[in-house]
Amino acid sequence: MQPHVLKTFVSNRVANIQSLSSNSQWRHVSSKYNPANVLSRGADVKDLRDNHLWFLKNCLHKNVETGFLTAAELDNAKQLLIKKVQSTTFAKEITALQDGKSVPVSSKLKSLDPFLDSDSILRFGGRLKNANLEYDAKH
Repeated sequence: MQPHVLKTFVSNRVANIQSLSSNSQWRHVSSKYNPANVLSRGADVKDLRDNHLWFLKNCLHKNVETGFLTAAELDNAKQLLIKKVQSTTFAKEITALQDGKSVPVSSKLKSLDPFLDSDSILRFGGRLKNANLEYDAKH
């Protein structure tokens, strides 16, 4: 995409992104060959079932495991999602705790006695630590 054909803000942003990355990093798939676009175009179930792109995409995967996800896989995914959301939403608080400092006074989390657990997930103490509940339920 050429930045000069876009509106100023978008043009500047595209130029910035292009300067920080190379084309090989983008793994672009043309809309014509992208199976996800079938859904975004409002395909019905029959179109989806008959679409050969899904089959072709799945054939390209070399190490596909089938079956249900294990409890460990689900737990790992949950932990990763929690960390991602927390790092996006509470970046200042997490940074302060990682540096061994207190959460900023301006933080809405300050009164909840926040701490990082062994997996660097933000948890809360206070009176909850005295509750007769499992660790994950308390914090």
